[in-house]
Amino acid sequence: MQDLEVRKFHLIKTIANVQNEYLLMKLEYILREWNQNDTDFDLLAQMSKPIAKDITVEDLIREQNYEGIDRVHFDKLIDEINIEEPLEELLLID
Repeated sequence: MQDLEVRKFHLIKTIANVQNEYLLMKLEYILREWNQNDTDFDLLAQMSKPIAKDITVEDLIREQNYEGIDRVHFDKLIDEINIEEPLEELLLID
């Protein structure tokens, strides 16, 4: 039984470190479905769906509802920051 608790703890730590919003949404969906069905078989079926062999950037943009940046707002932020150092100096890693 201890092994099960250790595995759950490692899973929780892994999920806590997820930075990809799309992946987190998928995990939430899987767990929500599992809770509703309350069977391990259904959870396994959700997790074992095939992954597309070919995926384009356009597919990812559509899937993740990516809207890009507001260029006018972005340029305004750049102007407000008023960075005077040369780009080469800013890119140096100490």
